[in-house]
Amino acid sequence: MEAATADDDIFERINALSEEEERLWQQAGQRGARLAWIRARTSRAPPRSWRTASSSRRDLTTDRRDTEGVEEMVTKGLWVPLEAKPGKVAEVRAFLEGGRALVDAEPDTTAWFAVQSGPTSFAIFDVFPDDSGRQAHLSGKVAEALMANAPDLFATPPEIRQLDVIADKLPG
Repeated sequence: MEAATADDDIFERINALSEEEERLWQQAGQRGARLAWIRARTSRAPPRSWRTASSSRRDLTTDRRDTEGVEEMVTKGLWVPLEAKPGKVAEVRAFLEGGRALVDAEPDTTAWFAVQSGPTSFAIFDVFPDDSGRQAHLSGKVAEALMANAPDLFATPPEIRQLDVIADKLPG
């Protein structure tokens, strides 16, 4: 009999919710279900677009207890095409290979790549969880070294293109 009384009390509380409270409650449940689905399949946090601050209840997707140890999706990136000066290809390769040590010291640089796409064509591609990570990278040692060495190594000044990441697949 006691259990039936407790159930009745729960149903009375649910029925007493206003339309707005009910909508927020359903949203929280949907976010929680999506979070569980993502975690079960990818071990990653959901995209920031699923996170809202409108609910007065605990936001299930941003609570630190729910996401501790889970990598977040990258949302920002940089693409920097580079063209080596004639006779400087080996120096450009060495410069880019040395950049890895500098990037390792940047906690908000999720992934960093130095690539060669042609005999004298290179690029740097890197991604970050948010714009503050990207800005920290742009004001860091890698960008400083790139700009300092650009006149000697590259045919044209580096053009740093800021990107928005739509989707990613990173090792988990």
